[in-house]
Amino acid sequence: MDGIGGQAGSGVARVGGEQPRLLTFQADTISIDLEVVGSERARRIIGQVLPAQAMDVEVRTGGGVLTVRADAFGRFVAEGLAGGPLSLRCRPEGADRPQVVTEWITVPDRAPSLTAGHLWG
Repeated sequence: MDGIGGQAGSGVARVGGEQPRLLTFQADTISIDLEVVGSERARRIIGQVLPAQAMDVEVRTGGGVLTVRADAFGRFVAEGLAGGPLSLRCRPEGADRPQVVTEWITVPDRAPSLTAGHLWG
């Protein structure tokens, strides 16, 4: 559990190397797929929340918090992120739906470049 009462989401898959870094976080109520891409100067995460739903997604880093909006298909993008610690806090709409907070991961200072593939067309 997160300190503010949210569900903890655990990372269940990780792929690194010369390809974009792919991660999946799984919680009781939602899963989050992430693709981390970028250059030495800045990273971008492309994500999708499943089941698909619109919600605010807080991208928490060592430098602060960036809030982005997932669309009705659960898709979101956050750009201009530095390497270092990263965690997400998903805030589903509705008082009866708990927020989900992922574990902290470390995004390397040298992220691979996007060569092909996206979570959506």
